[in-house]
Amino acid sequence: MNWSNESASDTCRFIDLYDNFTENMINHNLEQMVKIPTRNNNILDLYLTNIHQVHETKTLPGLGISEHDIVFHEIKVKRGRIKPIPRQVKSYKKANWSDFKKDLAIFTNTFTNTKTQTTFGTCLKLKSTCYPPYT
Repeated sequence: MNWSNESASDTCRFIDLYDNFTENMINHNLEQMVKIPTRNNNILDLYLTNIHQVHETKTLPGLGISEHDIVFHEIKVKRGRIKPIPRQVKSYKKANWSDFKKDLAIFTNTFTNTKTQTTFGTCLKLKSTCYPPYT
């Protein structure tokens, strides 16, 4: 396999197999990260990933009497927490209770007579119009 252009080599006897393999790599957005020979002039290691933020891939000499080089990958990883979404906290001490009672009376009348509004939606409307946020 020639990884520089992701095609089968000229002397390959199983071209259909290599074509299917590279087609699957493309379909799954995979990239071969090892492009340096790891044993003599051959690349024996497959390191396929869809995370394309690999910072560095290199080979190191094998340990002991091994003929196979060690493959080293360094990957960029973000650390940290996701920022929480700020939420609005209502100040019930500063609420306009007289307007709330009027709106609640209108709601009660409307709801018992027509039942066209949802209870939850109307309660949210009352809450947003009568309770100011903390400042």
